Amino acid sequence: MVYLEEAHPTDGWLFGSVVHFLPQPTTQAQRNRAAQRLAGELRELDAPPIPLCVDTMANLASYAFGALPERLVIVQGGVVRFIGGKGPEQYSTAEARDALERLL
Repeated sequence: MVYLEEAHPTDGWLFGSVVHFLPQPTTQAQRNRAAQRLAGELRELDAPPIPLCVDTMANLASYAFGALPERLVIVQGGVVRFIGGKGPEQYSTAEARDALERLL
């Protein structure tokens, strides 16, 4: 998982269902702390452990994958094996699951 810039920051386009209320990080350290908060929230939900990377302040991963606000991408051995539609409206977790099963 790659933590990107905030899609709905308190100092930007705040969406009604947002529950974490974070401003847009302006430094890498702030973005890293926001990602750590996400990791903690996932642990509280008993989510399986997932490696968490943090995008650069230049948003290199976000731009490379057109990932804002979210996108399901599977990278295996440094090669993109699956890229779903932009989320949350245009992607399918079922398609991503099928792609993972084919790759495993």
